[in-house]
Amino acid sequence: MDGQKGHKTNKCKICDKEYYVAETKRIFGDMSWIGDFCSAQCYTSFTQADTLEIVPTPTTYAHNEAFCLMIYTCDKCKAMEIIWNSRDGVTPFMTSCRFCDGTVAHDNWYLDKQLPEYKPFKGQRVFIDLTEENCRKYTTKRVDALWDHPEFPMKENYATKDKGIEALMELFDPNNGNPDIIIFEGVEDEVDKK
Repeated sequence: MDGQKGHKTNKCKICDKEYYVAETKRIFGDMSWIGDFCSAQCYTSFTQADTLEIVPTPTTYAHNEAFCLMIYTCDKCKAMEIIWNSRDGVTPFMTSCRFCDGTVAHDNWYLDKQLPEYKPFKGQRVFIDLTEENCRKYTTKRVDALWDHPEFPMKENYATKDKGIEALMELFDPNNGNPDIIIFEGVEDEVDKK
């Protein structure tokens, strides 16, 4: 089928919704189910219908979400995204949506798939360990935003912004596995599995 301005559309096997193939590929990457389903949720409904058995992924890692592909759904635009946790570390239940100003939440936990040897595709978001460099960048941005806050100005607690940043950076522990999120740019990127 052809939609607006010649964009190819398909009709979802589950919900009968017409969807733009290119937009679905942009959101979900080059996933094998895109040809017949409008979203990961409809694909899941199709593959799990009447046979759903919720069995937790067995793990030999310290964290259940270690090396898992996980579905995150936006509360605002309803986009679904599959994010990979590249390490044996915790992941946030929620993070910012990459398509709007909403928040995505970890959804359908029973579908988490542990794949330590998974190779992310270009453009896929990936959880990694927070580095000191990125922590400093985020901390600086936060101090700048809160320095003159109308209700709780940081400038009342610290003589300078630099002192505020250093005080907050003292809380950073590179060994505790705080998560950060990146957009995988391709095979030349090394995803550090810790």
